[in-house]
Amino acid sequence: MKKTVLIVLSFLIAHWLPAQHTIEIPHTYYTMWFDTVQSTELVGYYIQTTAHSTAQPKMPRSGKFARFTKDPLLEGKVWANDVQYKTWNRNHPNEKRDRGHINPFTAFDFAEDAALESMYYSNTAPQASYFNRHQWQAIEQSILKLSRGKINTPPIDSIHVWTGVLIHTTHPKKMNAVFEPDYFWKVIRYKHQGEYISKAWLGANESNNMNTNPDAIVVELAYLKEMIAKYYPALVLGF
Repeated sequence: MKKTVLIVLSFLIAHWLPAQHTIEIPHTYYTMWFDTVQSTELVGYYIQTTAHSTAQPKMPRSGKFARFTKDPLLEGKVWANDVQYKTWNRNHPNEKRDRGHINPFTAFDFAEDAALESMYYSNTAPQASYFNRHQWQAIEQSILKLSRGKINTPPIDSIHVWTGVLIHTTHPKKMNAVFEPDYFWKVIRYKHQGEYISKAWLGANESNNMNTNPDAIVVELAYLKEMIAKYYPALVLGF
């Protein structure tokens, strides 16, 4: 009997192990799953509340809130820094990369400590500048609008938000030494009129992605899960 139990437990543990080399880092306002080989946050998760999105005053994206810093929980594991980005953008003026947030600053600008926590280098990945500042930003703003009642009335509270990147494990693209995602993806889940609603986006992280319409990269949740599984077969998802 004990042998049978051990076999079953071994199967369950093997089945539910997260992606290889991935560690869970619980920050105060969000949780990240960080790949220590690719040195990248694979998935970030937080809950967008109406209280946070409507809080005043907002922390400005200037001064200390405009500077990225080292993550105290990942000392020595993060390769991204200002030199990596500045060198790349100087040498590749037509393929510029932004420090693309996984968990966006605008979701955490309700308090000083929350805003600063979103500005860790570990919470970023190289993102094509136009894609980041247009289509992806529009998605981030739509979630804030949803929580503020600008899309639905009344406001949607407690929106669960997952954001991640897909980086090829055998032939990855790199921005200098920093692993660069092929795709950025996002999933939201919330309750509305007694029913749970999910929505997913999957955007190509390419300089030639000039589409500004966030609806153009809406995908079925099942398809997104299939894509994630192709990149990270063992990654455990919360949705």
